[in-house]
Amino acid sequence: MDAWGLFKVHHAVRLHFTTDYDYFKYNGKTSYKREAFEHRKDKHSYTKMKRIFEYHDYKHMEYYIAWLFFTRNEWVTTDVINTEQLKFDLEWKEYSNNRVANFAKDYQRYLDQTPEMIFHKLIVGDLHWATILVLDKFIGLAQTLNQSLNGRYLWDQRYAKLAKFAPFYHAHEPIHEMSFRQMIKESTI
Repeated sequence: MDAWGLFKVHHAVRLHFTTDYDYFKYNGKTSYKREAFEHRKDKHSYTKMKRIFEYHDYKHMEYYIAWLFFTRNEWVTTDVINTEQLKFDLEWKEYSNNRVANFAKDYQRYLDQTPEMIFHKLIVGDLHWATILVLDKFIGLAQTLNQSLNGRYLWDQRYAKLAKFAPFYHAHEPIHEMSFRQMIKESTI
């Protein structure tokens, strides 16, 4: 993948998070032209970014960039992408490598908690956002939390980002139902 290819992915993911554009509906395609990219002042930063992804699987690049838009409140630039790779490897990939075991631990922390406590645990890092995405698939937890916490600025902001990030998560971290369903009890929240 060249710098133009990296820019296209970054641009499409940015549009997905900042506008009504749907990355999956349009398969990551945008109307941005290569000629316009060639005139950008920051095009060389995408060449620098290419070096980061040469050692990683390019198909996960969109997932990584989406994770950055989900976790950060600042603008996601190429410098951010370059410097946050290690954090992504440590945080999200570490959780994903032992996803079922980590989910089991988080699920125990989740049980019998109010929506406010669940959100607090998410903010301070006692619960992982991936746990919410898994529980949302099975029991619609995100919707339930949204009904209780709707109107609170911090929740509304995170919920909007979670809704934008969820398709990337499910595309790159497929959920094998039997592994998780056995742990989930029928009565939740």
